[in-house]
Amino acid sequence: KFEFFYTCIEPEAIDVFQASDGASCSTIDLNWDFPTSDIDGFQIFKEGSLIFESNNLNDISFTDYSVSADTSYEYCIYTYNDCGLSSPVCNIGYAKPSPSPTNNIVSSNGVYNDQIHIYWDEAENSEGYRLYRDGAWLTLVYPHQDLEYFDEYIEGGEIYNYCIESFNECGDADWVCDQGFSGLYLGDSNFDGNIDVLDVVTLVNIILLVNEPNDDQVFWLDMNQDATLNVQDVVLLVNIILG
Repeated sequence: KFEFFYTCIEPEAIDVFQASDGASCSTIDLNWDFPTSDIDGFQIFKEGSLIFESNNLNDISFTDYSVSADTSYEYCIYTYNDCGLSSPVCNIGYAKPSPSPTNNIVSSNGVYNDQIHIYWDEAENSEGYRLYRDGAWLTLVYPHQDLEYFDEYIEGGEIYNYCIESFNECGDADWVCDQGFSGLYLGDSNFDGNIDVLDVVTLVNIILLVNEPNDDQVFWLDMNQDATLNVQDVVLLVNIILG
């Protein structure tokens, strides 16, 4: 009587399994090394679903094109033979994220007579910033530079809308905007190009309800831009006249 015993050798697991982190906007690359023996093929799962299977042991990489920005995925690879599947080896990969909009942009309000100072906060994942004025492209600033711009090509009495758009190779973020203006006409109630006692009288009469201001006077006589005309604005206006 002869008895035969057969021992099934289970497949070895992958030694090294890597998933790319933010290398591309639209793909995730997978790479691995096979163990030396007892393998007939392999399977790759993404978030628990099979996405690739092969018995070609020369395949040591795979590119997943079905990914979204700002999303992480778990990939697991199994080897197999006639005895079944190996233990999984897993890794997390993600595509390069799109840029975030800046949290803050500030445009100076009447601080300078001949220019407007615009500055903003750094945005995550940004490779650069486009600055627009009233919807028209103004300049380009990169992260290694100071995140600011002095706009000298302005007109007195004009209010400009400045917007920052952060970007990278994956796309553009939403615009973040703020209005700014020069101080050339701030306090000049009659727009004669001078700030003098006539402007003080006009402001006092408005505060005392002697005169009804127009929209331009309400804006340009508000010296501290607190949306209210009061004695503080009179003090600031007088200080400008007295130098």
